[in-house]
Amino acid sequence: MFLFVYGTLRRGFNNKNSEKLNFLSKWMGKAIVPNAKLYYIKGDEFDYPAMVLNYNDGRDNDGDEIKQTCSNTSVIGDVFQLLDPESTFVWLDEYEECGPESPKPTEYLRKQIKVKLIEDGNGMEINENCWISVNTYIWNWPVENENGDLIAPVVECIESGDWLLHTNNKNK
Repeated sequence: MFLFVYGTLRRGFNNKNSEKLNFLSKWMGKAIVPNAKLYYIKGDEFDYPAMVLNYNDGRDNDGDEIKQTCSNTSVIGDVFQLLDPESTFVWLDEYEECGPESPKPTEYLRKQIKVKLIEDGNGMEINENCWISVNTYIWNWPVENENGDLIAPVVECIESGDWLLHTNNKNK
């Protein structure tokens, strides 16, 4: 079973949870989720990203243009093959605060989606259409109000769609 991560669990982040995921899995490569947006969430203890799927094309149901918080419509992350999916998902659901004991509605939901691998585990670029079915955690709360303004704790849309790049650029 495969997992797509786009935040602090990605390779390149050095924290106890990313190290734990690396121990419990095998890195398969870098991937992209088209038709999705990545948002910056201001947390109480630390900041983190949130992915929203199936983002509209900037038009409402009547075809009228609506305000867009950012133009990028893809999210970049990493794919891992889980060595023991059942126990790893128990830990991940708790980490993402969407397990059975978590208060509802949860910030995240675990969902199965398809991602396109763009780089393999050896760092080689993949040029063909290599789609893989993965589990991932998507944002379950609203990001914008009816006027298109962001709703707290959402701070901004991450134009690059890449949390690792965003945080590295922010720390320079």
